[in-house]
Amino acid sequence: MFEYRSLLSNFVKVPSLPFAYSTNVFSDDMFRDLQRNYPSDELIYSYDRNFPVTGLRENSRYQIPVRELISITAIDDLWLEFFSKIRGAVFRDLATQLFADEVLSYYGRAFFDFLCQSEVGLRGVDDTPLLFDFQIGVNSPCTIESSVRGTHLDNPLEVFALLLYFPERACDDAGLAIERRVGAIEKYGKFEFSGEFETVQELPYAPNHGAIFLNTFQSFHSVRPRAPSPISRKLLNVIIEINPRYRGPLFNLSDVLQEGSVTRALRRICKSIF
Repeated sequence: MFEYRSLLSNFVKVPSLPFAYSTNVFSDDMFRDLQRNYPSDELIYSYDRNFPVTGLRENSRYQIPVRELISITAIDDLWLEFFSKIRGAVFRDLATQLFADEVLSYYGRAFFDFLCQSEVGLRGVDDTPLLFDFQIGVNSPCTIESSVRGTHLDNPLEVFALLLYFPERACDDAGLAIERRVGAIEKYGKFEFSGEFETVQELPYAPNHGAIFLNTFQSFHSVRPRAPSPISRKLLNVIIEINPRYRGPLFNLSDVLQEGSVTRALRRICKSIF
């Protein structure tokens, strides 16, 4: 049986940044069972909303969103139990407990109370102040070295994001890179940035590894390039996000670029939003 209270118990915080990581998320038996019963690539492709439009592209993200997951009969019972045990307010509470000091430091007491007290529904299903998603996904096979995504921030409506890896065996490729801004940067996509960053921590794409973070204007991260492979990468994303019908985003991307001092930026962002 999955003991949801221990999901984040083995995570270690990254000093000075709102990230934590683990190289031993589940018990060995639990991880093996989840990995062995991971949904097939074909099933994931069939429920990804972009797949009918784009087809199969190399090293691209495909996933089953929670709005589809709740009605699929082909998902293994263990995965459905995992989902049911951490859905909604359960995951919100676990993540908030882990990052309580960081939430208060970045966003203040008013937002902390909103986060703790608001109802949490399912993304794409419910109309609640906070929304939960449980995205079982893959990065598709590739024939050339490539990265799914460079240095970026997540959508400012997102509060927490948990990433869990489910490979069959360890891989030499780096997985997630946690990064810190150290100088001038430029924005070149919707949420992507280039410029002066340093890698603070790398998490390899390896069995039973995972990372979680509080989304802030300092939560830069990237996916390191992977070598050519005929095998997909299996990874789960679990998120809590704000419903924009109830509250605005956590930060403004324009402030990330305009402020030379992260301290001044933090104070101005928090004051303008909360």
